[in-house]
This record gives sequence, C-alpha cells and structure tokens, in this order.
Amino acid sequence: MVRIEPGWSTIPGPLVHSFQMASMRSVDQDHHRIRSILTKLASEPLPHFPSMDSMKILIWNCRGAGNNTFKRNLRELIRTHKPEILALMETKVTFSSPGNFFNNLVFSTSTMVDPIGRMGGIWMLWDMDHVNVRTYSVSTQYIQATIHREDYEDWIFYAVYASPNLATRDKSLGGTGEDNKHHDPTLVGC
Repeated sequence: MVRIEPGWSTIPGPLVHSFQMASMRSVDQDHHRIRSILTKLASEPLPHFPSMDSMKILIWNCRGAGNNTFKRNLRELIRTHKPEILALMETKVTFSSPGNFFNNLVFSTSTMVDPIGRMGGIWMLWDMDHVNVRTYSVSTQYIQATIHREDYEDWIFYAVYASPNLATRDKSLGGTGEDNKHHDPTLVGC
C-alpha cells in the first residue's frame, strides 16, 4: 500500500501541485511479499493454453542452395529445430538441382518459385502430417499461402524474396495482401 499526500509548492510563482508518496510497509515486508508470490508461482503448474502451442517455422535466406555447405547446414537446422514449415529464399538454383536431397528430409509437400538466372528462388516445404498449406498466390518475389492446423485459427504466410532491383520488387509485391480482406493473422518471412 502506498500513502499519497497532496502538497503545494512554497516557492514563489505559479501554484504547483505535488505529491509525496511513501510506502506504508517496510522494505522487509515488501521483500517477504515478493518472495511469497514467487514461491507460489514456482510451485503451481504452468497453465496450458492449447492455442498457444508453437508451430515451428524455419525461414532462411540461404543465398544459394546448390552446394554441400547448404545441405549440411540445413540438415543441422532441421535436426535441431524440427520445423513443420520450411521457407528458403534466394535459393539461386532450381528445386531439382539438389537432386534427391529433400526426399530424405521430413517434408512431404512443397511449392517453389525457380530463380531467374542466378537471382531469387523461393522454396516452401511442409509436413502434411502436421500442417496443411494452401498456396494461392505465387510470383517471382513471393509465395502466399493459408496455413491450417487442426484446432487453430487459419493464418496467412508470405515467403518473400525482395529483389534488389526496385522496379522488379515494386511491380511484383504490389498485389500482396489484397486477398486478405478478412484481416487474417499474417506472418511475412523475408
């Protein structure tokens, strides 16, 4: 509890209001109260919020997906984080370039945008056993999809490769968001 006492300035000039606040408990009482709250919180089980369970999404601007370093690093990232959705930007190679590499990973479905020359490239992969992804807009700059998971609200995901060429980027990204007229929750991964 805090005691508040109104006061007025005694300094000549315009009237100034002030408040003096003082704790009505001793410091020891405050420390005891804080310790008891923390002890109580630590002894109670954490509440479970089903809608707050995480969905793991790995978004990586890999800057090239055709070499062994990429494959080794991606395997390690997947092993460590176990994502349900993987979005790779700036792959710089076609999806078929790594050969059968993706057949040995946990992802069963994919959508991809091949690069133009050695620029761009977007791959979105997911595990259909855990999440349903419905891709409904694709360009050289982005993949737009609705993400659905049982017992969760649907949401929009954009995997975006923003070209360094401003004219290309502005032209390609101009229509993003137009399909989200119902204001669904949205995540943009760049």
